Amino acid sequence: MFIQASLPRKRQLSMTPLIDVVFILLLFFMLASSFIEWREIDLSMAGESAVTSSDKSPLVVQLSQDNFLFRGESVSLDQLLEYVASELANQADLQIVVQPQANIPLQKMVMLLDQLRALGVKQVSLLRAPTKEQG
Repeated sequence: MFIQASLPRKRQLSMTPLIDVVFILLLFFMLASSFIEWREIDLSMAGESAVTSSDKSPLVVQLSQDNFLFRGESVSLDQLLEYVASELANQADLQIVVQPQANIPLQKMVMLLDQLRALGVKQVSLLRAPTKEQG
């Protein structure tokens, strides 16, 4: 009698776990990635010499928690931008100094800087908020 030796059958590898791992990695990298377009904000810290170096005084805009303070009055962003646009038409080298008060969200300041840049203002400076010792 002839006995046939049975050879072990080759196991087939399943592709399902490999595909699962690839999808999990893809999902991880998509969630961990940032799709925000990073860009610089050109800004100078205004010191005493920067503010007084121009013949015309710069426009000082203060950021408060609720609104924008311009020439001692509380104004909305639209009112402020309207005034800046009219001043920019008269004076091409208009300088604006932005002075945020304490605890202002950074996004509010960046939004103002973006709006000023969109109007065409080229000279924007940032002035540190006065501390309690300064007044």
